[in-house]
Amino acid sequence: MNEGGEPTTGQDAPPAATLREVRFEHSPQFPEILQHCRSSLLVSTYQAGKLAAFSGCNGALDMAFYNFEQVMGVAAHPQKLAVGTRNQVWFLKGAHELAARIDPPGKFDACFLARNSLVTGSIHIHEMAWAGDTLWAVNTLFSCLVSLHDDFSFVPRWKPKFISGLAAEDRCHLNGMAICDGHPRFVTAMATVDTAGGWRPTKSESGVIVDVASNEIVTHGLAMPHSPRWYQGRLWVLDSGRGQLVTVDLKTGRRETVAELPGYTRGLAFCGQFAFVGLSRIRETAVFGGVPIAERRDQLKCGVGVIDLATGQSVAALQFHTGVEEIFDIQVLPGVRSPFLSGPMPADDSAQTIWVVPPEDVAPSVAQSTPGWLKVDPQIAFPDHEKANPAFSGLVANDPVEHFRKASALHENGQLPEAIACFRQALQLKPDFADAWNNLGNALQDAGQRAEAIRCYQQSVECDPGAVAAWRNLGYLLREEGRAEEGLEVLEKAQRLEPNDIIRFVIATSLPPVYKSLAELCESRTRLLHNVQQMQDDSVAIDVGSRAAPTMFYSAYQGQNDRDLQRQLAS
Repeated sequence: MNEGGEPTTGQDAPPAATLREVRFEHSPQFPEILQHCRSSLLVSTYQAGKLAAFSGCNGALDMAFYNFEQVMGVAAHPQKLAVGTRNQVWFLKGAHELAARIDPPGKFDACFLARNSLVTGSIHIHEMAWAGDTLWAVNTLFSCLVSLHDDFSFVPRWKPKFISGLAAEDRCHLNGMAICDGHPRFVTAMATVDTAGGWRPTKSESGVIVDVASNEIVTHGLAMPHSPRWYQGRLWVLDSGRGQLVTVDLKTGRRETVAELPGYTRGLAFCGQFAFVGLSRIRETAVFGGVPIAERRDQLKCGVGVIDLATGQSVAALQFHTGVEEIFDIQVLPGVRSPFLSGPMPADDSAQTIWVVPPEDVAPSVAQSTPGWLKVDPQIAFPDHEKANPAFSGLVANDPVEHFRKASALHENGQLPEAIACFRQALQLKPDFADAWNNLGNALQDAGQRAEAIRCYQQSVECDPGAVAAWRNLGYLLREEGRAEEGLEVLEKAQRLEPNDIIRFVIATSLPPVYKSLAELCESRTRLLHNVQQMQDDSVAIDVGSRAAPTMFYSAYQGQNDRDLQRQLAS
């Protein structure tokens, strides 16, 4: 395989099935962040032929691997998944009502079952995304964006203006796509050329982002870019050949580096304040010759890096040591804590086989009428998903859980007003929905509506006194709003429910910015020294190499020597 995903042997025969040992490790914060986000990750690697699902449970990482032939792009939707492979796209339909009954009972909260596929032929399909109920895909071999149809290999929908026509020549290496406001809006390509394989000679400096609506170049000079995304009102992209996550100013095309990572960056997803970035080791092939990151080939890692968008710092990581060399795509499943997948090869996955049949009273009508699940009209450029699929619309209208999933997806995509409205719809249907109150608070906080966010967190813990995430969110926000003592009491409540070293550190080192008297300062100092000594005695540890530690700032205003105190904290 080369970087584009095409077979170097020129043959389409699938490789013989082999066993593969996959060894990896992760920082302790990796599952904690997934738990905090109340989400899970799907990670694809075409080299290993695996789609991996990662979720956090009680501070531990739970993972499962599913076999797909040369899996590349993955498109996630609350009710379905699309998985692009060597010659076809597989569709896994949501059957979430079955999740709680799958062994072990109670572990899973979402279920996606392989139901059908469409054969595209080997078109080097790269990224895919749902725009409403229409699946869009990047057809790299033919240098265009496409949708799928039962009667055709693909339906061409858009191509860059520098591409003169359809040809199976991988001219510009079109590879990434960003959805904005329900439409494909930005794409990445490795060069603006119109000849077969023409992107290869200049790949280290000729990468571009193209605005689909205007067909104009937004920025140029990237090194093998991938994974453009529109999130929180900004355009993000991976400058893969430099191992960077960057943002792009739409007016000027100027780029700002948010983070540098130890790998060839490809695959990008967001959840709340975090970016999940795929990292790959590069191979000794001509594809990567001259690319800047090749100069530090021996230092590169394969896995997933987690970046805190507020600081640009790496706060968690997962690294593959054997079995996986390349990551292609990453998708967040918002609101899904533990998904169960049944792919096209359950026997190879050593997974449970699940049969779903209609109830006896409806079986005859199902047998007489079998409407197609995915229909795309090539004459409609941007169909409205509510009109295109009334059945889905009706399901969402009466199901608070589906509203919650839809709202979480909107929030993850940075569409805050839509997410807030959708969370409120879920709560109208189920006023005691604690998770919805908490996530509504997160969305309102991201939108700058902090007072309203506090009320939502309070409502969440009122509905569910054991909602640890809501207690923590409430405590942090109260402290940020100047209500330090009240916030500290809330964090102590969260710590009693579910001990956590980060929360303990915050509680132990919390200081008021202003003291009423010298006596209060001395009392605060004594308590601080005791708390720090107690943490040291209990061997409390925070891995600051992968996660930023809370800062103890106000001790400097106590007017005392902090050298010994800071030495204790550093230990």
